[in-house]
Amino acid sequence: MQKNKIRYMDIKDLDYVVEIERENFKDAWSFNAFKTEIENSELTHYFIVEDLEKIIGYFGILIVLDECQIHTVSVDKEYRQNGIGSEIMEFIIRFSLDREVKTVNLEVDVNNKAAISLYEKYKFEKVGYIKDYYINPKSDAYIMEKKLKIKGEING
Repeated sequence: MQKNKIRYMDIKDLDYVVEIERENFKDAWSFNAFKTEIENSELTHYFIVEDLEKIIGYFGILIVLDECQIHTVSVDKEYRQNGIGSEIMEFIIRFSLDREVKTVNLEVDVNNKAAISLYEKYKFEKVGYIKDYYINPKSDAYIMEKKLKIKGEING
C-alpha cells in the first residue's frame, strides 16, 4: 500500500480540515480554534494527511518535556479502513521517539471501538476512565497510554 504524505498543517488547509472535523464530530472545532492552535503554540504540532494533494485526515499532538498528548485524530469517512490510522499512529510514535518522549497518552470515547482497537494494536493500555468527558453527545472516555523506550519499536 502506498504511503500518504504527512506534513505540518497550514492556514490554507483549514477549510478542508474543518469540513472533515464537522463530518466526524458533533462538537467540532471552528476554523478559528484550529488557526489559534497552529499559529500560537510552540508545543502543539498539527499535521495533515494527503493523498494526491487531497486532504484526507489530520491529527494534532502536544509535547511537553517527555510526554506526548494526542489531541485529535480524524480521517475523512471516505478513506477509512485503508490503513491511514496506522500511518498516523506510526508517525506520532516516531515523531515522539525522535524527541525522546517516554509516554504517549490520549482520551478516547468508550463507544469508539474502531479507535480503541487501533490504539490497542499499538500497545496503548487503558489507564483511566473519565465520566461524562464528552458533552455532545454525552459519553465517557478512557485514558489510554503507551510507554516508549528511547530506542523503542513502533509496535512494542
